Amino acid sequence: MSRRLPSFVALAFLAVWALVGSLMLSGCSGHPDPYPAKTAANLQSEVLAVTRSSATGDYTAAMRQLDELTVSLKDRLARGTLGRDRYNSISTAVTLVRGDLEAAIAAQQQELLQQQQEQKQKPPGKNKGKDKG
Repeated sequence: MSRRLPSFVALAFLAVWALVGSLMLSGCSGHPDPYPAKTAANLQSEVLAVTRSSATGDYTAAMRQLDELTVSLKDRLARGTLGRDRYNSISTAVTLVRGDLEAAIAAQQQELLQQQQEQKQKPPGKNKGKDKG
C-alpha cells in the first residue's frame, strides 16, 4: 500500500496545480485584478515546473521550485505586475501545496526508513546458486 502513496500524491498535486494554474491564468479576462499576459505565462511555467517535479516524486525539487515561485510572486507584487488580490489568492494556494509537499516528503522519508529497517531484518543470504566445493 505504501508503494501507491507517491503515485497518489503526485496525482493529487496535478489536480491541485491544475486548479492553481487556472486561478492564476484566469485573471487576464474579467477578473477585477488583471495582470499582463507575460506575467501569466511566466507564472504558468513556474507552476508547471513544480507540477512536473511532484509528478515524478521529486518532492525536494518541487519544494525548491515552490520557494522560487514564492519569491517570484513577491517580486511581481512589488513591481506592480501582480495585484494584491491575485497575489493573496495564489499565495493561499501555494501555502496549501507547500503543506502537501511537506507531507509527501515526510511520507517518502518514512517509506525509505521502513525499507532500510526491512533490509536490516532480512537474514544474510547464502551463496545463492554458487556452490563452493
